[in-house]
This record gives sequence, C-alpha cells and structure tokens, in this order.
Amino acid sequence: MFARGELMKLCKEALASGPKSTKEITLHVMAAKGLDIGDKALAPAMATRLIHALWRQWRRGLLSGDGKVKWARIWAVRWRREECCLSDGALNHQSLCRVAPKA
Repeated sequence: MFARGELMKLCKEALASGPKSTKEITLHVMAAKGLDIGDKALAPAMATRLIHALWRQWRRGLLSGDGKVKWARIWAVRWRREECCLSDGALNHQSLCRVAPKA
C-alpha cells in the first residue's frame, strides 16, 4: 500500500502546518492516497499502522508526542539543527528550533 518512506513523508506533510492529532493525520494520509475517509473498517486499520510508525519516529527523537486531547495524542515535528540554520550559517534557535542548541 505504501512505498518505503511514503507513510512518514505524508505524515510530515500533514504536520508541516502545525501539531495535529492522530485522527487528523490519519485522515490526511487517507485523502492523499485517494482512499475513502468515511470507510469505518479502513480508518481504524490505517490509524493503527500510523500510530506504530509515529511511535517509531518519536523514539528516534524526530517527533514530539507530548500532548493529549480527549485520549488522542497530539504529534508535532521536532526540528533538527540543520533545518533551523539561516542562509548565512547563523543559528536562530530561539525562534526556529524546538531542540536545545548544542554547546
């Protein structure tokens, strides 16, 4: 159903606009793949697969899954140092980076 890395690519596209719940990410992924988002059997199966992938990324430190709203985890992208560097090479961690700068 998904090519290697495609699921996380779609998840990160969904998270690019800000933190989202597991349900919101699942609906985004299903819509991006052209699947029926109203399917009562497919949506929970897709959510289960998605939760496993999100937890793996969380354990690697690439996602933040700290918040919860009504039993739904809220996921967000953790920015890497390379992604928050400005074009001139200076770092602006206070406004762009969610990870503490290394000394």
